[in-house]
Amino acid sequence: MKPTLKEEGDFFHLSLPKAFANKDDIKNFLENLKMKNNLEFDVESVLGKTSTDTLIKELASRWPNAESPVLKKREDVKLLVVDDDVSTRMILKSILENLNFKNPNIAEAENGAGAIEKLKNEKYDIIISDWNMPGITGLSLIKTIKSVPGLKNIPFIMQTALSKKEHVIEAFHAGISGYILKPVTQQQVEKIINKLFP
Repeated sequence: MKPTLKEEGDFFHLSLPKAFANKDDIKNFLENLKMKNNLEFDVESVLGKTSTDTLIKELASRWPNAESPVLKKREDVKLLVVDDDVSTRMILKSILENLNFKNPNIAEAENGAGAIEKLKNEKYDIIISDWNMPGITGLSLIKTIKSVPGLKNIPFIMQTALSKKEHVIEAFHAGISGYILKPVTQQQVEKIINKLFP
C-alpha cells in the first residue's frame, strides 16, 4: 500500500499505511505537495538526514496554516487544552499562565469528544491538543474542526510524542499551526505562541 494524497476542498488529505517506510513514495508525495500548493522547501533535505525538529521548523515556517495571528490581547484570548492526561493539562495551563494568558480563559477537555462538545457552546481562539487520545484523536479532531466553516480558522497546535517525519507531514496536511514534541516545555509553547501574536 502506498501513501495517497487526496484533495478535499481547500485541503489535502494524506493517507499513510502503518508500516510506511518507502522513501520514493514519500519523495513523490512531497514533490506533488510542492507543485499543488506552490510551497518552497527542499525535498532531499526533508528526506535525508533532516531531524524531526528541523522538519517541524521547515513546515511551520512555510505552511499556509502556520501563520494565523490572533488579533487579541493575550489576557482576552480563550484557549482550549485537550489531553487525556490530567498532569499534561495542568502543565500546559501553568505554561500558558506564565505566558500571560488568564486562567479563567483556559478551558480543558480530556478527549476529542469533550472538545467538540465545548466547541458547540463556546468560541475559542486557540486549541492545543494531544494526538493520541481514546475515541476521537487529535488528528480526527482537527479534521472535524477544519470541516466546519465557523471553526476552521481557529489555530490548532498539536502536542504529541509522535516524532516520525510522516506524522509531522500528516499533521500539517490536516491544517495545524504548530507541532510540539512531548515532553512539553515552556520554550516550545512560547515559540509557537509568539508566531500567533506577532
